[in-house]
Amino acid sequence: MSVVLPLDGAPVKTIFCRLTIHKGRDLWAFVKLYLCFMPKVSSEEAFYRRLKQQLQETSTWPSTYVFKFILPTAGNTQELLKKLFDNDAVKLTSRASSKGKYTSISISGTFENPDSVIEKHRQAAKIPNIIQL
Repeated sequence: MSVVLPLDGAPVKTIFCRLTIHKGRDLWAFVKLYLCFMPKVSSEEAFYRRLKQQLQETSTWPSTYVFKFILPTAGNTQELLKKLFDNDAVKLTSRASSKGKYTSISISGTFENPDSVIEKHRQAAKIPNIIQL
């Protein structure tokens, strides 16, 4: 049996429960449950943390970064994406898929730090039906 002591102020719940012991004998006892809550980190947040760490370790900032996206050709999603980079000096290249249903877009530019790159990724993630590579 392992015991984990709760942090000060952790909620405590006392319950009456049956504990099964050796050879099927039951023991009824009051058991204190310490409910320790850990902040839940979403997979999205974990992704951005990992990306930031990788960018810091592999590049000297300011640095050139290439964003790659896949969007449906129909609709205004490409225009929404282009608007995200209106105030940045970037080079945009696009290519339609063989059936013309999707368009891949690469955007290359110099960015000041990993946070500016991550902010662009967060903004792009709000565009419907976008795939970020």
